[in-house]
Order: sequence, then C-alpha cells, then structure tokens
Amino acid sequence: MTDDTIGSSPRSPVPLEDLLGSLSLGPSWVREAGRPLVVPSYPDDERRGGQRSARFGDDRGRPQPRASSGQGWRRDGERRDRGAPRYDSRDYDDQRTSRPERVEPEEGVTVIFRPGAEAMSVLAKQIHHGARIYSLLDVAHLILGGRDRYRLVFRADASHRPLLRGRRDDSLWLGEAEAMAHFRKAAWRSELYREEDVEVDPPRGNFLGVARCGLCGEWIAPPNFHAYQAKLRQIHRERFPQMSFERYLGHVRVERGEEAVQQWVASMTKRRQWRPVEEAHAETILTSEADLDGHFRHHSFDAEFRPTHAADLPGTIAGDLLSPPLVACLRRAGNHVRNHPAMFIPTLCQMLDKLHVPIFKRDGKLFTGPSRPHPIGPDVDLSERPAAILGWARENPGAKLPGLWGALLPEGCHPPPPEWAADFLWLLHQGHLLLTKEDRLLIPGVEGPAKPQEAREGQRSSGRGARTSGPSHGHRLPSV
Repeated sequence: MTDDTIGSSPRSPVPLEDLLGSLSLGPSWVREAGRPLVVPSYPDDERRGGQRSARFGDDRGRPQPRASSGQGWRRDGERRDRGAPRYDSRDYDDQRTSRPERVEPEEGVTVIFRPGAEAMSVLAKQIHHGARIYSLLDVAHLILGGRDRYRLVFRADASHRPLLRGRRDDSLWLGEAEAMAHFRKAAWRSELYREEDVEVDPPRGNFLGVARCGLCGEWIAPPNFHAYQAKLRQIHRERFPQMSFERYLGHVRVERGEEAVQQWVASMTKRRQWRPVEEAHAETILTSEADLDGHFRHHSFDAEFRPTHAADLPGTIAGDLLSPPLVACLRRAGNHVRNHPAMFIPTLCQMLDKLHVPIFKRDGKLFTGPSRPHPIGPDVDLSERPAAILGWARENPGAKLPGLWGALLPEGCHPPPPEWAADFLWLLHQGHLLLTKEDRLLIPGVEGPAKPQEAREGQRSSGRGARTSGPSHGHRLPSV
C-alpha cells in the first residue's frame, strides 16, 4: 500500500490495489492495534523467570524479584540448568558480581510521556487513508507500545538544581560528577582528545603480589606501590561510580606470585597520554586522567553539558545515558502510565486536533476517525450504490465487511469493482457509515451492542449521574 492519501474527491479515479489497500492501515504497529500494551524495557530490566514481561520495575524503582524455576539465564544470554555455575567460565575464579544497589527516584523530578510528532503524523495520515474509526484508548496503547513512538519530558521543580543535558548524545545527569563520569567513557571523547601510548621505564621494586579488580579484571598495582591508592580510586571513579568505595574494596583481590607481578609490570611499560584536538591547545600534553579531567572541566564542560529544568528526550534513549535516579523516575512514570493509559488521552486529543483529525464519542467512549459521524436518514435520496450499501448496513447492524460484498455483488466478484469501492469510501469519509478496526460496519446514531459486563455496569450506574470525562482541550464532542 502506498502512503498517498485519498484525494479531495473520493470519487476520483484511483488504482484498484491502492483503493482497496486503503481499507487496512499500512504500518504493522497500526495494524496491530488490538494487541495488548507492551511497555519498553531499559538496560537494568531483565525477564524474570518467564512469568512477567520486561517492565520498568515497581513504583520505587526496584527490579522485580526473580521467579524460582529449574532453569535460568547466564549473563551472556545462554541458558543454564539448575546447579550449573552462576558465572561464565571465562570469568575470574574470585569474581562475584554483587547485586546492584537499589536506586530511589530523584525527588523533585517528574517524567511525562508525550506522543512523538512523527508517529502522530503517520497515524493521522493512516486514519484518513484507511477510513476506519479507532478508540483513543487503543491509540494510546499503540503509541505506548513502541519506544520510537513517544517522547520523554524530564522536568525538575524550580527549587531543584538544574539538570545537565549532554549536547552530543542527549544524555541527562543530576550533577557535575555524573557528567564527568559519562565523559570518561563516552565515545565522543575522541572528538576532543587524541589518545597516545608512549613507552616508559617499568616500575622497580620488590613486589610480592598485585591487586586486581574482581569485577572488571583490570590490574591495579601492588599494595606497596606508591600509586596504588590513586589507581584504586581511579578505577572505582571511572567504572563503578554508583557503588560505594567501601563496598568496592570488597571486590579487590591480591594475586601473589611472579607471574602476576610480571603481567602487571608489562602493563606498566606503556603510558597513555592525551592531546587536545583543538588547535589552540594542540601542544598541550595530558599525562594522567586527572589532568584530562581538569582540562575538560576548564575548557569544554560548559559547552558539552548545559543546565536545564526541562529536557525533551526521545523514547529510544538508552538507560546508560541517564542518571540512575532519573532511570528510577522513568520506571515509576512508565509503570503508572502502563496501569493508567487513559491519562494519555488528553494529550492525544490535543495533538489529533492540531492534525485536523476528528474526535467524537460513541457508546460513552472517545473515538477518532476520518470524519465525525453524520447520520443520514433512510428518506434521503442517494444514488443506487451508496443507497444499497447503507440499506444493507441498516439491516445488518454490526456485520462485517465481507458480508456486505457477498450480499451486494455477484458471486466470485472479488475484489469489488472500483466504482463500488469508491462509493463505499465516500460514505466512510462523509461519516454516513463507520468502519471499525475489526471490519465491522456501524450506522451513526445507533448504539453498538453492549457486552454483558457493560450492561450490568450500566444498570448499576443508572440514576447515579454517571459522567464520562472528555478531553481537556475544551472542544465539545458530538455523541453519536
């Protein structure tokens, strides 16, 4: 199906394939409107025992508990049986990856989910092109079902310190320490500084053992080496900033023996240094990470990280580009909007109204479609084909589209002739006939058949002044 919309005149000649293809929405995420909501996951989320799909976690940002089962998943994604080693054999024998510390959501920061402009533009085009009506609750499920379809707005209260937003990758941080930690491992650091390895004399001394990080496997230094403490804190600062230093010390192991010492000495025969790419500082040589941090903080920090109290980010942003407390805020907001998708509807109404997509009520629910319903009485004179289509739909309320063509067209006439399809689309675009996503035909002004559960609820609410809330943008919607 092409993306071209139907022209202003529904009766204008249109290729048959395109005309009939317009009766079903093109993109797969629109065609799958009836599927349940799939809430996106972020890096810290894992599938737990096959019982729950990946979610943002509970309201306090904690990961969901692991379900007990006979099988599980290794960290490298391969399946393991009960009793198998927890860690991959490639890991170090003394490695024990601890459970991550729980991170609470940042107080004073809220996250708002908003439909993406591009997704809403595609949706509006397909609604006009497909000529079907959709419940706004289904539209909310559609938008929330894919991270590329919505935006994330992080807002800090006026009393909260400004957030720091990265200019190059849209990363968002709570303070300078987190922003600097991101700079040290960011890929764009090479755009500012060139790394060079130079040969240096190996360290000398009597070393009986060498400390090694049990989490990443990097050599630190012998405990009696003069730079041991500086190297230890550097690895903690750069690789595990969210873990307390005292807790990190519990993962440091000392390997004894000549072989371990020789491996560390060999790693110390090369020294890494940096040169700024900017010509004004091209002659500057930075011989340590501390010098590099100082140079970046003094010359480039303000240009790369800008303070803001509101940041509009794409829904596809990776979790490692956000401060952990902000990820916790995102999980909490995502959990709330997943449980209450109707809160998304007022924003949908505003955006659909700007795109000139009609909104109306039917059976107490909000719908959108190519046109507001316009009931037409049976005494109105219509041409032969539109009259036959409307007449059959009145006699068969709620019937599906294939039944219409089977009743009005000769046997074996499939697909319907272009003139029949054009008249049918004209009725849909004028609002004289409604077509649902399930291919059911409805007549404006005639309420749809109530489900048993809805009928019982309606009986309970009668006489109590039940009221259905509409969109917040103030437009009065016709109830049909």
